[in-house]
Amino acid sequence: MGRKVELYPETVRKIAADGHEIGNHGYDHKVLPLKSPSEIKAQIKRTEDLILSLTGKKPVLFRAPHGWKGPCLKRSVREAGYELVSWTCGIWDTDRPGEQKIIQRSLKAFRNGTVLLFHDGRGLEEKADCSQLVAALPAIIESALSQGYRFVTVSELLELSRLKAEEDKRKNDLE
Repeated sequence: MGRKVELYPETVRKIAADGHEIGNHGYDHKVLPLKSPSEIKAQIKRTEDLILSLTGKKPVLFRAPHGWKGPCLKRSVREAGYELVSWTCGIWDTDRPGEQKIIQRSLKAFRNGTVLLFHDGRGLEEKADCSQLVAALPAIIESALSQGYRFVTVSELLELSRLKAEEDKRKNDLE
C-alpha cells in the first residue's frame, strides 16, 4: 500500500534488498471497483512511483484492496501493466484471534500453491498491532518447511502454474 510505503521507506528498501517481491496494493486501501478508471490508475501509479523510487524496480503484481474486483478494475490493472493476483485462504489475523488460532488456521490451509493472506495490522494506523501474527509466524514457517513445502514469490508460483498448465496440455494433446 502506497501510504505504508511512505510511512516505512527503509522497511521497503530492506524487503527489496533481501530479495522479496513487492507488489502494488493501491495507495490507501480504498475499494477500487467503486472508482473510475482514472482514479484506479492514479492509485496504481502513485504507489508504483513510490516503490520504484525506493527499490529501482516497477512492481508487476497488483492485489485489489479488500479483494474486490470488477471489470473496470481488471481492465485498469491490465492497462497499467500489472497482473491481478489474489490469495487462496484468508487467515483473518486482523481480528486478533490469538497466536494459536492464527497457527491453526494457517496449518489447516496448507496445500501446494496456497497463498495465505496475512496483514501488517489493520488499516492505515502507523502503530497497528500485528503482534499475534508476528508471534505465530515462526511456528507456521517451521511447520510448512517440516512438511516439505517451500516458499516462493507469487511470480514464481504463477510461472510454476503456467508450466504445469502447458505440461498438462501437452499430455492431453498426446492422448
